[in-house]
Amino acid sequence: MQTNENTEFAGYQVPKGEENMYHCVIEQKQFDASTGQRLSRPVVQKFGKKFFETFGMHQLKQQGYTITILHNPNDEKVEAEPVKKKSK
Repeated sequence: MQTNENTEFAGYQVPKGEENMYHCVIEQKQFDASTGQRLSRPVVQKFGKKFFETFGMHQLKQQGYTITILHNPNDEKVEAEPVKKKSK
């Protein structure tokens, strides 16, 4: 697992309403045997928090994927706005 070091996705912004999900760059790296040219492309994938934390990340690693986490919902501590009382 890597942190957000991928330059292609360096300025990634989490879409509104998806702050509670994991946003990752996943790739199953593949290269051409004769030329050494990269054949695979990294893609951004979104995962539900419970799935990713319980067995999703483990399964992806077993299948040979490289995972770079762009957004971890546990790191973001969004404070709720104070409730304003209505004046009469």
